[in-house]
Amino acid sequence: MTISEYMTYEAPPGLRDELLEGELILSPSANARHADLCHRLLLLLEQRIRPGYVVRQDTTMLLNEEEEKGNRPRPDVFVIDERRWNEAREGNSYPTGSPQLAVEVLSPSTERVDRESKTPKYLAAGSLAVWLVDGDLKRVTVVTHEGSREVAESEKLYSPAELCFEHIAVSRIFSKKLR
Repeated sequence: MTISEYMTYEAPPGLRDELLEGELILSPSANARHADLCHRLLLLLEQRIRPGYVVRQDTTMLLNEEEEKGNRPRPDVFVIDERRWNEAREGNSYPTGSPQLAVEVLSPSTERVDRESKTPKYLAAGSLAVWLVDGDLKRVTVVTHEGSREVAESEKLYSPAELCFEHIAVSRIFSKKLR
């Protein structure tokens, strides 16, 4: 599928779409646990992010306008500089480039794509880090240009240097309380 075809495509009801290497990826809409994890991550990041950045969720990213095959992933939650977000909003478009931090909540239908396809694309396009959140194992895999590491429920997540936010206890991500 070309980028122009994708930009006019509408997924069937109940499905979420992304374009990766010119291939249309459809996945089921988030279930309640997935949605709660995304919401909790959004709230936790919003409480800690420094001025000049915004936290958003489930929006198509235009990773690279010059790509022939096209990559239009939709991170579950992400942090992006406010300037690029405002440009997209004012242009009634999607943000261009990779978010500074992309967060993917893993699910059986998308885990392989999130780990093997989307994560390297985010990093190659400029992300500082990608967090892969595993609700079953209650851990977060932090992937950066330097490598990856597992962060257990009893540990803390730290922001990429540029974002400079206070740590987030992984246990808060998996807490039953939404606030």
